[in-house]
Amino acid sequence: MKRTLAVVAAASLAAAATAEAVATRRHVAAEATRYVDAGGYQVAVTVRGLRPTPETPAVVVVVGAGDVQASWTAVAHRLAADTQVVTYDRAGLGGSEAGPAPTADRYVAELQAVLDACLPEGRYVLVGHSLGGFIARLHAQQHSERLAGLVQVDATPDEVAEDRGVQIGFAVSGVLASVFKALAPLGLIRLLLALRAFPLYPEQRAFEARLSPDERRAWVDAVDRSMGPGGAAGPELRSVLPCAREAQQRIADVGRPQFGDLPLAVLSSHARGSERWVGMHRELAARSRAATHREFDDRFHNIHMAHPDAVVDAVDDVLRGRLLHQPAH
Repeated sequence: MKRTLAVVAAASLAAAATAEAVATRRHVAAEATRYVDAGGYQVAVTVRGLRPTPETPAVVVVVGAGDVQASWTAVAHRLAADTQVVTYDRAGLGGSEAGPAPTADRYVAELQAVLDACLPEGRYVLVGHSLGGFIARLHAQQHSERLAGLVQVDATPDEVAEDRGVQIGFAVSGVLASVFKALAPLGLIRLLLALRAFPLYPEQRAFEARLSPDERRAWVDAVDRSMGPGGAAGPELRSVLPCAREAQQRIADVGRPQFGDLPLAVLSSHARGSERWVGMHRELAARSRAATHREFDDRFHNIHMAHPDAVVDAVDDVLRGRLLHQPAH
């Protein structure tokens, strides 16, 4: 009798474990990495989640200068539970091949190549961080037909070209990138990342808490490659100010609000050390009649790494159309 009860109990536990495993798998979004031709070179693209529906647009992430799509792992996993999420590495970053010198036109063309290959139809929301926010806005200005909304995560404003403080900040970042490039073969980048002391990622500890060991190793490899001798992190960081100047020229004759009723969510940090940076983001939010602006008190520029839940909430608001009747402020 006791043996029979033990067998029944073991079988019940096994069945429960199997059911839990199956239930867990249901919540894990499908994920596939592919390579897209961007005009003579291949860029690495990761597609997560289910196919988008007319009710729920896809989400496309455009990373910041010198950054990699692996930095968006935590946010992408969360968003992929509800819709399709596309992330990619620009030329010379992460898993992508080297490409032409970085320019505003190349950045926009590269994004368009990813969209043409992965989302040939249907609507999408662009989520742009730092330089990626600038790229997303240029795309919105040129290709608004299927665009369902914009999320700007501590995005680079056009006005930075005139701000001396921000100019100095980008200059320092460019110098650091050059130093890391020279010392990467000696293992400096991996050492600093292991010590969680890499200056361009002060949010690393909070970010890593949400990663599996394999995801962390993939992120470290991508950062090391991007910052190393064959990577494009340095050139990208040095391209920010010239691109901002070009953006100013392109929107000089554009009417206001620039984006009309397009849903727009803006997130700001104090990483650049001045109220003017946040003020530029307030002006950015005013470019749409359906906008919201959230400000963080800390100095974490990589908001998606320090506050992934807030980024997910902002994207979800745009996806669900919650900003459609809110005035810009």
